[in-house]
Amino acid sequence: RLSTDEHFKQMENVVVTEKMDGQNQTVYSDGYYHARSVDGNNKSWDKWLKQYIQKWCHDIPNGYRVCGECLFAKHSIEYSFPNDGYLFQMFAIYDDKNTCLSWEQTWMWCDLFGLKPVNVIYYGKYDKDLIMSAFEKYKQKQNHEVEGFVVRNVDSFAYEDFSKNVAKYVRKNHVQTDEHWTKNWQPNKVDEWRNVNIG
Repeated sequence: RLSTDEHFKQMENVVVTEKMDGQNQTVYSDGYYHARSVDGNNKSWDKWLKQYIQKWCHDIPNGYRVCGECLFAKHSIEYSFPNDGYLFQMFAIYDDKNTCLSWEQTWMWCDLFGLKPVNVIYYGKYDKDLIMSAFEKYKQKQNHEVEGFVVRNVDSFAYEDFSKNVAKYVRKNHVQTDEHWTKNWQPNKVDEWRNVNIG
């Protein structure tokens, strides 16, 4: 359910992206990273990410932070990717003033870092019917279950206005594992698994 309809209708455009079933990670220029807790970054499933970000974190400007979905560990949905570049998918960057950069700027930084952005399902004026139609067509083309989607303002916005600019839609009962994924975690599949070094 989209709870910010009126805010979205006032925007010039929105972008709708796939809601991936992974772990939200934030990365800084010094190589520090964390999930939802700023001191939670020393788990066994983090080893791949810790090595991966060393390739590009030095390009992050001081005070900025890169946010993405780490898909190394399987949660409720199992993914199979063509290469390990898909295991971290960027969806937002915040600058040193705690402003979320525009979608155009986010894509520019993705290109600079050589990162994969999350898949786009829809881009244009906010229209629930068009978005749901695009979402249904998108799901049919995927080789995995789709957890849901995220709608965001294509323009930049302040962190404190996050709830007015971003909303998510997830499938009913989207957590479908019998126990929390961390209890007996397994990595998602990568076709070129030999390229993934987990230390």
